[in-house]
Amino acid sequence: MAFAYNFLEKSIFTTEDVREFFPSDEEASVAIRELLEDHIIEELKKGLYATVNILNDDIFASPEEIGTAVLEGAYCAYHTAMEFYGLATQMYFAVQMASPKNSYSCSVHDTTYKTYRNTHTEGIIEVMTNSAPVRVTDLERTIVDCIDKYDLAGGIEEVSLALKAITFCNEEKLIKYLLDYNKKVLYKKAGFLFSKIKPSYLSQHFYDVCKKHMSSRRDDIRFCKKVAVKHDPDAEWNEEWRIYSSAEYCS
Repeated sequence: MAFAYNFLEKSIFTTEDVREFFPSDEEASVAIRELLEDHIIEELKKGLYATVNILNDDIFASPEEIGTAVLEGAYCAYHTAMEFYGLATQMYFAVQMASPKNSYSCSVHDTTYKTYRNTHTEGIIEVMTNSAPVRVTDLERTIVDCIDKYDLAGGIEEVSLALKAITFCNEEKLIKYLLDYNKKVLYKKAGFLFSKIKPSYLSQHFYDVCKKHMSSRRDDIRFCKKVAVKHDPDAEWNEEWRIYSSAEYCS
């Protein structure tokens, strides 16, 4: 009988995984029902289950693993991806996912999963953790996504702190994703934020690319923008990148 329950070695499994260890579908269904009643497993959605840790009566699976398993085609992104890479300083109570489909929200195991529409398909990887896969943007794509939509990444201060914590990333990938997004203001924000840090893994070529494609207009990346910019003591103007920022966040 111990062999029949080898599927419990996984943090997340399906009905099909259980059926592989029983001679009939009926016996597999009985086993699932008994495991649910004994709270050895929990149902995430129809046909998908998570094993329970008897030490704390909570499931083993992480929110990132659950999101990957439950939301077909979606992947962890923005602040959730920052958390996955250990770069976040804030705690979010919702898991942020991205998908080519329209934005939507759902609740799984008392956690809210917010899925944002993103049609870009490059830079999505699958990582095996805790016996379950996690789909997540790679580090470079995470950086570009969070600079692009820093409101989904905890704000410009959180993104700035994350960039300072990174010890290495691939310059070619960063440029590739920037070119793929091809947003003038995104080139500007990326160039400006990295120029405040000057990481050794970026060459002058990176900044040249950003300057070549950035917008020439004045932009403001402060999280809470104020109308009277000239009279705002917190506003810092950077002529090189033609951008207003908060000196407190980006010094």
